[in-house]
Amino acid sequence: MLSEVSDSSASAREIYRGLRPGGRLSLTEQHGDPDFIALPEVGELVEGVGLLIEKVHGGGKNYTASFSK
Repeated sequence: MLSEVSDSSASAREIYRGLRPGGRLSLTEQHGDPDFIALPEVGELVEGVGLLIEKVHGGGKNYTASFSK
């Protein structure tokens, strides 16, 4: 699990680095996805690198979350 967390953190940092100022990231997760990440965990990851949550549609195991730099 620790390697998955560090990989996720590294991925979030790289996404942040690649976004222009004002750029947006939208992430959709659906029930049954073997790589599913719960919304609170996604929020922690992306907010930890400096992205701000803008909108969330849905919830539970089916959601789209949008973040901005």
